[in-house]
Amino acid sequence: IRDNDLNFIFVGGKGGVGKTTVSSSLSIQRAKHAAEASKGDVLLISTDPAHSLSDAFRVNFTGEPTKVPGVPKLWVLEIDPGKMIEKEVEGWAEIVKEAGMDEFLGTFNKFTSWLTSLPGVDEATALASALERIKSGQFSTIIFDTAPTGHTVKLLGLPDVLQAGIDKLDTVTSKIMGYVNTFKNLFNPDAAKQSNVQALLTEKLKNYKKSVQVVGEMLRDPKRTNFVIVCIAEYLSVMESARLVRELKSQQISNTHIVVNQLMHNAPTKEDLLSMRGALEKMEFDKQRRLIGCARLMGARQHIQAKYLEVLETDQELKNISVVKLPLLPDEVTGVSKLEWFSHFLRTGFDPAESTVLLEDDPELRSIGTIEVPA
Repeated sequence: IRDNDLNFIFVGGKGGVGKTTVSSSLSIQRAKHAAEASKGDVLLISTDPAHSLSDAFRVNFTGEPTKVPGVPKLWVLEIDPGKMIEKEVEGWAEIVKEAGMDEFLGTFNKFTSWLTSLPGVDEATALASALERIKSGQFSTIIFDTAPTGHTVKLLGLPDVLQAGIDKLDTVTSKIMGYVNTFKNLFNPDAAKQSNVQALLTEKLKNYKKSVQVVGEMLRDPKRTNFVIVCIAEYLSVMESARLVRELKSQQISNTHIVVNQLMHNAPTKEDLLSMRGALEKMEFDKQRRLIGCARLMGARQHIQAKYLEVLETDQELKNISVVKLPLLPDEVTGVSKLEWFSHFLRTGFDPAESTVLLEDDPELRSIGTIEVPA
């Protein structure tokens, strides 16, 4: 939150663990710090076509940076990276069409279909666009609410894959251009224009590859970039997070924090239930069963989560990574005010073993000093 050198923060992890809530909360705290430290604005970007940031903030965001009401220095941008790469490719296709190269169009369409299917290529296109926004000077930090685990890391291998594709396209183009130059110069008024197509396309592809390489270099710069992993304290999520830590390390991407979300707290213990035995015995059987069932469920979940928290905190591979704990709440964390309230846990911390007051303020519950059981 307070690292002034950071320009890029990626928030990622397994689907359904609360990445969007965490990235939104982190962006709010980062914007607050930017205001305190007189730094540039913060831009939160989602590459999710489902537009989950609009749902999280309950604000209608668009394909242009939009200021978040009530949070100075925070902007949000929702982009569809798939559409961005399609738009880029359409520009290349127009060059082929305008030159009247029908022979080449089928091959080129196959190439673009291959290109758009590459894992990470849509994120790479979006990130290249984000780099330009940093260069403009308006934003000092860009936070990415990323796709589920894997895609962002996969884009690091894109330059080599793109080079193989460019070489293959060059080979096919050279054959077609040889045919054009040999047979069509005498009959086609666009022959000179067509002769430039190969060089123009190759140059555009190389420039695209170069922008992807710049993104890769940015990702590997520990001073400017950090990757925050979000998980929940369950076996599948913790194991996938551990694999992601290893993959980030192998790719030389900085990862200093794991956020463990949706932690249970205040679960009644067996001793608590025994101390209430007299009151429970005076209740109807169904009410007893519901209360004891709720207590057992909460206690079991809290026990499971404590086990996997210990795994995260004692694993030698994770010894240099800070574990940040966030609570499971009785209400939804949506809307600017609730996200801002929830974001303070990123600064103050949360301990499920010690926390006692996290329920939404309810006047009726607050007025209860002791539970009176009818005779």
